[in-house]
Amino acid sequence: MDIKKLYHIVNRFGKKFKSNVEYSIRDKYTSYRGIVKAVIEEDGREWVAHYKENLIVSLARPAMAGLLAEADTDYVVDTFQIGTQGHVLGPPEDITTPLSPSLPDTSLIDSSPFSKSIGSFAYLPVLSPTSVQFTTIIEKAEANGSGSVTYTEAGLFMTGGNMFARETFAAIIKNVNRRVTFYWCILF
Repeated sequence: MDIKKLYHIVNRFGKKFKSNVEYSIRDKYTSYRGIVKAVIEEDGREWVAHYKENLIVSLARPAMAGLLAEADTDYVVDTFQIGTQGHVLGPPEDITTPLSPSLPDTSLIDSSPFSKSIGSFAYLPVLSPTSVQFTTIIEKAEANGSGSVTYTEAGLFMTGGNMFARETFAAIIKNVNRRVTFYWCILF
């Protein structure tokens, strides 16, 4: 069924049906996506610990609409969080098996995540930007708990406190010898 025919049906059967179909069309044809890459640096060596597409959660849709229409400052992505509960909690617990994020997610599962302001952002590609990349560096002295911490989830948050995107991953161990850099790219 083509779009013109679908809109004809919508107009024929009324407003309630119209709003449901519009959401259905939007969900079918609009997909926001992102890519997360985590790089660990230890003893002068770097390696990619994680690289995967991430989920842009439902709260991101009004944020993008607000930015396009009003440039509402509550919707600026400005905070990065990393937590310890994004994996199969068991029994038995499995830090190598991440739980999938879902569209309705509004926070990390970890109730006390490490939180940090986003260090920088860049529009990519430079000459014709169609994405924005947020970079956050967790320095060697940060987010180590009482020696080391096993992280399995991360999220981007807006000024107003709402989550924008969420990712889960197999264990990234953070300790005083490791600096971890997250590159989080949102594609349009």
